Amino acid sequence: MSVCLVLGAGATLANAEHFRGERRTGENPPLDYTFFDRVRTLQIVVASELRDYAAGIRLPDPFDVRTTGVRAEEFFRDLFADFQEAMPGDPVVTAYEQLIALYVRVLRDTTNWLGADNRTGAPVGQLIASAASRTSDLRILTFNHDLVIENEVHKRRRLTTRWCIDEGYGSFSLALRVAGSAVDSFRRHGSDCERNRAIQILKLHGSLNWYVRMNGRHPSPRFLSGAVQNPTIFTTVRRAIPTRLRSTKKQASGRGRTTWYTWPVVIPPVYGKEPLIRTLVPKVWSDAADALAGADRIVFFGYSLPELDVRAQRLFQRGMSDNHRLRWIDVVNPDPISCGRYAAVLRPSGLRWYPSVESFIENNGLD
Repeated sequence: MSVCLVLGAGATLANAEHFRGERRTGENPPLDYTFFDRVRTLQIVVASELRDYAAGIRLPDPFDVRTTGVRAEEFFRDLFADFQEAMPGDPVVTAYEQLIALYVRVLRDTTNWLGADNRTGAPVGQLIASAASRTSDLRILTFNHDLVIENEVHKRRRLTTRWCIDEGYGSFSLALRVAGSAVDSFRRHGSDCERNRAIQILKLHGSLNWYVRMNGRHPSPRFLSGAVQNPTIFTTVRRAIPTRLRSTKKQASGRGRTTWYTWPVVIPPVYGKEPLIRTLVPKVWSDAADALAGADRIVFFGYSLPELDVRAQRLFQRGMSDNHRLRWIDVVNPDPISCGRYAAVLRPSGLRWYPSVESFIENNGLD
């Protein structure tokens, strides 16, 4: 049996709520409607060009303490569109760079703590462990940039030989360069890795631990727009993302550059992701299409199937239309209304809804 798990931002949030409950909810991982609330709760100082841009647009200023309910996807979409039309040196270019840096910081600051070894028993890990115990062919598709999934696999002794940082990202791993060393690091590839039972983590929008090297502090507008072809992408072995990630290498001769600035390979929630996807992660998307087309079971957890993400909708529609083995899909979401969107967009042969991972497992969802 081939199993495909699709995990969205709601899955990461469910992990945080498992540990914190009602405490410190304002510092939990963000959803579309809560991103700017997290910026305020974390007391992040917004860079000047980004604040000026937000104050000058016609929409409500999301950084104004009196404003609530601004969707991150809408703000990202508008700023990205203005960025694409801007001339070099325009403050909008700097504002967009600052927005991506802010986005990465919020994700880092709200998810790093979830990777601690004593954080066990949360829903994401439960679902992965349950699926892994039933199949030797497990592929995890995610639009999340955080490292929650990698850490949940790493923390389970029964799964440690089924995923490693060198080969765990599907065929995209062949293009990744693993770099760096750390005390608290992900497992490297070894002779005991179970390649015939390997778990694949397919991160369709990039990852906080993937990065490119830069000569200066700022990424080029061409890179931010997806115009740079075939960039070399590295991945750090760290299980938590530091505030500042520098890339270094040793030179035997003592000559040449040894330290670079870095920029994370993440595709933010903008409209028109195609250039970024084609430039940065095309192999991830082709692997995902194959996974969907060949899956016996597909389980969606904490994923809302956003209306603005047309590329993702097409991925699922095409993958499932090519799949003649799939009898139904499973949707794990506290809100049963979410099933209506899956039924309307994906039109599966059958659909089963579960309010939580616990109910999915208790009802033998994968049997």
